[in-house]
Parts: sequence; structure tokens; C-alpha cells
Amino acid sequence: QVSTGGQRVAPDLLLVFANNEDVVRHEVAHIVTHVAGDGPFVGLPSWLDEGQAVYSQTAPGREYSGGLQLAISADQVLPLTSINSPVSQPSQVNAFYGQSWSTVKFLVDTYGQAKYAELYRTIYGGARIDDALQKVYGLDQDGLYNQWRAKNGLKPAPPSPKGTAIASAAGTGTVTPLGVPGGGSVS
Repeated sequence: QVSTGGQRVAPDLLLVFANNEDVVRHEVAHIVTHVAGDGPFVGLPSWLDEGQAVYSQTAPGREYSGGLQLAISADQVLPLTSINSPVSQPSQVNAFYGQSWSTVKFLVDTYGQAKYAELYRTIYGGARIDDALQKVYGLDQDGLYNQWRAKNGLKPAPPSPKGTAIASAAGTGTVTPLGVPGGGSVS
């Protein structure tokens, strides 16, 4: 079962549904991470945003820890490149939050807080996540994912396909947004 305890609904506005210290810590962390990492041209990937929010809690919680352990034991963890935006399958939510937390914890524990802060500064400065990881840690999301997999007793995964989203988007015509009067054609 997945439940929502709170939500950041605007850059500086939170809704908290559960009277729970960790929910408040989690949601406030979203405000801080977006101030620290969202630049004018790029934003944080979901795994980094949610991973930091869970890392800010007093503990990840049994749902996230349990989801992570199930995913690791079945080798069903998610490539970081596939969780740059939130997961859409309810069955993957707890594993997503647990893995995101575990990846952030791995970065901080392995490389230190100073490098982790530099990652945020680099993203804020306009670097996409792979470029920022490369500059700060000398690896991209696939490299980080495989280091994290090794730390968790898993074999390396093959690299993610590169450029597929850009290639498919280039072949799509411009569509007039819904709700804009005057219609228009698809080009």
C-alpha cells in the first residue's frame, strides 16, 4: 500500500497530510533541494530529489527499506536513467524511494558531503545530471548505478541506451496545447 503523507505543491508551499516529523522533514527537504539544485535551465532528477528528501528523514522507514531490499534480492533495482522522473507503477514506489535514498547515502558515505554539495552547485550552474556527475565524481549515472550495484552485491548492468528520447522527440510534430482557442494544425 502506498500512502502520501505530504506534498510540495509550489516552490515554497507544502501540504502535510500526516502528523509525522519525517513527513515534514521530507517535504521541507524538497524545498531546500530545489533552491540548491534547480537552475534556470535544468532541474534535479527525481532519484536525487526524492533520495535527498528520504535521506533528510530520521530514517528511511520500513516501507522504503523493505521495497529496496526486495528489489535488491530479486535484482529488480531500477537504472538511475529510468528514474530521472517519478515511477508511474504503484508496485515500484517503495523500491524507487528506497533506492533513491540508498543512492544518495552511497554518494555521501563514499565521496563525502563536500562533493555532494558540489554536485548540487554544478547542476544549479546548468549542467545536466550526467555532466554534473562526470565533473564531480568522474562517472555518469550508469557508472554510479554500477558502483551502487556492486556495493549492494549485484553484478554490473549494461549501459543504458543513449539518445532514444531525443531521437523519438525529434520526429514528433508541434501540437497546439489543449485549451488554447483558435485551434491550429499539427506540423
